[in-house]
Amino acid sequence: LAKATQSLDADGTEKLTRLMGDLGSKEAVKAFGDTLSRTSAAGLPQLVNTLEGMNPGVADKLLTSQIDGKPAAEVLSGVMDKLDANGAKAFASILAEGDEKGAKFALQLATAADAKALNGVLTVLDDPKIAAKALQALGGVIDKAGLKVTAEVAGTLLKGLTKIVPVIGAGPALSSAVDMGK
Repeated sequence: LAKATQSLDADGTEKLTRLMGDLGSKEAVKAFGDTLSRTSAAGLPQLVNTLEGMNPGVADKLLTSQIDGKPAAEVLSGVMDKLDANGAKAFASILAEGDEKGAKFALQLATAADAKALNGVLTVLDDPKIAAKALQALGGVIDKAGLKVTAEVAGTLLKGLTKIVPVIGAGPALSSAVDMGK
């Protein structure tokens, strides 16, 4: 915790304190402590912002779960270290819109993906709500198909997200335009 508070500005330290109080179980607090100790100084602000923005209870469930046989806390710290500031902000926005399953799949995808590709894709996804829903849907499909998220699969899925999210987002706008034209 001392390392974290030294690496964060006053706002980040306040968020960290609030987040620690918001976690609902001892297991989640312990897992969060493990995540803090594993995350680089550069990744700590992104970590705090990501977890703080999640829907109530999602951070608890995520921190105490397993992703590909590893503690989610370990996976999360690795992803935070991979993201640049813009990628981390976009990733946090997407996770804030989703549920635990979507967050776990997003972390699987982010872990397997190349850092440059991941940051590039995250910064072009305009609508975090649609991106979160797309990730939840893709996660379900990948899970049902029994596919392992490898670097190749992650790269393909990330490219697909850049095509899917704008199309899904354009649907309501197109529908509204048609309705206005009537």
